[in-house]
Amino acid sequence: MPVEILAEDEVRLKTVLGIRPEVYVTVVCAFFVAAVLFFLLFFPGLANPGSVVMFRSEPSGAAVSVDGVYAGQTPCNVFTAKGGRDITMTMPGFRGGSAAVTVKSRVPGSLFFPRRATVSMTLEEERPNAALLAGAREFAAWSFTAEPTEVYQIPLVLSEGAYRSGTGDEAVRREARDILAGAARWTQTRAGMKDLIRALHLSGNGGNAPSPLSLVSSIEDALTFLQDNPASAAWLAAVLPPEARETVRQSGWYAAANAASEKAAAVPPVPASGTVTPVTPIIIEGVTFIRSGDTLWAATTPVTAAQFARFTEANPEWRAENAETLAERGLATIDYLVGVEDARYPAPTVSGVSWYAADAYCRWLSARLPASLSGWTAALPSEAQWEQAASTAGVEGTGTVWEWCADPYAPFPALKAGHAADTTIIEEIGSPEKLVRGANWTKPGTARAGTEGQVFARGSVPPESATPFVSFRPVLARKP
Repeated sequence: MPVEILAEDEVRLKTVLGIRPEVYVTVVCAFFVAAVLFFLLFFPGLANPGSVVMFRSEPSGAAVSVDGVYAGQTPCNVFTAKGGRDITMTMPGFRGGSAAVTVKSRVPGSLFFPRRATVSMTLEEERPNAALLAGAREFAAWSFTAEPTEVYQIPLVLSEGAYRSGTGDEAVRREARDILAGAARWTQTRAGMKDLIRALHLSGNGGNAPSPLSLVSSIEDALTFLQDNPASAAWLAAVLPPEARETVRQSGWYAAANAASEKAAAVPPVPASGTVTPVTPIIIEGVTFIRSGDTLWAATTPVTAAQFARFTEANPEWRAENAETLAERGLATIDYLVGVEDARYPAPTVSGVSWYAADAYCRWLSARLPASLSGWTAALPSEAQWEQAASTAGVEGTGTVWEWCADPYAPFPALKAGHAADTTIIEEIGSPEKLVRGANWTKPGTARAGTEGQVFARGSVPPESATPFVSFRPVLARKP
């Protein structure tokens, strides 16, 4: 049925300024189309001139900064404004690269087809195995997290470091094996074990895909490591999945290694007072030291508040009123030198001392040793020195507070770090937390035979923490 258009329904455009409707409607539509085309094709290039720069590096994974502002991680494509730009690429274990780049622009069609440029750099390792060592440091930091889940993953930082590190002579390859052996001390999850095994394969093949020959070499290195480490049986029993863990625990290798470990860790009974050879204690800045073997003197008690006050009087920057400044510098937390109001806490012992403050105290004390102790130094004890001191007759209070040690915390310290000295590798890898030994009234440790009243629990605390449950005792040791 045809539609009838009535006269009142018709719309007729009027002439404007003498211009007929068919003329000015055409002009308006043309202007609108031109405006749309201008804003789509030309305006983006005029308002925000620049190029999409493709940043590439060898090896990949470098952090890219444009004029000092972080832009991404290679490989990445980043729109960069027109003009002279300073480009830097950095990566742990590698010398940073930099370049001055002039970024150009294109006006037509830059929204859809921007001008593109490429900036590539080849980064060099600071020294052989520097990337692997940097990966081991990150690996140690990630070891303080729990086993990953579907929504929480842990990056494979150790094997990434092994991939980035180049090859070298036998000494370089041996150092790489030492670093991986040291990293094993921080392997306490299945994800960490996967990362360690992958790093072993990549390191043995120069970062390339494993070949049959490199796989055989990696297996030989792994077996040698397990054979040379009696503690590896307990390590595998703690890290492997439940099925494999039970297989290890039921093996004769585990039983023999466990018996040997217990025998090596046994602490001899403290001799009766009548059989102890008397040694004259020495007192330095109020701290009493007694002889603990030929190479060690141990403080008889943890440092007291009065003894620590002598240090803060001579070094005002470590006073309690400067807690905020120390916290800003990362040397302590805001509760620095704040005691705990609990009758069970050993009142004479100084509380709320960070690891950095304890280390500064030891260095200050070391400068005040008498001439008769030339060649000796005051320091926080290593774990072995702490155990030796705690087993010495006359040393008190090893079960009342946690005590700072010099060592970075490693979950499995009994694992050897390969051919190099253990302390060298472990110190180079480092750890975000420091070792504490002893115990306190909030978490008592386990007493050992022959050391009544002494406990040997171990734990980890961030070095800047000023918890009231941790104190310290210095030792005197011969200088290296």
